[in-house]
Amino acid sequence: VPVILPKRDFAMITHRDRQASLAQMALKAHLTGKQNASSTGRG
Repeated sequence: VPVILPKRDFAMITHRDRQASLAQMALKAHLTGKQNASSTGRG
């Protein structure tokens, strides 16, 4: 069943998810950077 969302709501949802994933990547990069600075985060 396809989910029909207004474009504005879809944009807000994707924007929120993107912000969350960016924060998660930044946190992960910070943690892994602390453990070993030689490894670079893939993403």
